[in-house]
Amino acid sequence: MLVLTVIFAEVFRGIVADAVWIGRGYAASEYIPFIVIHLLIIVTGWLFLRQAGKENPVI
Repeated sequence: MLVLTVIFAEVFRGIVADAVWIGRGYAASEYIPFIVIHLLIIVTGWLFLRQAGKENPVI
């Protein structure tokens, strides 16, 4: 549950929030690196969940 919470927080408080700032006129060049960092955290969390699911399948 913790990993899912972090993933959803990164999507909504990370990527969506950065997109809102860009939409409000802030420089995209300042926020795109943060979006990339958020995406890396999301992908890492997703891969962790997949690996943990293979090791401990829920019956």
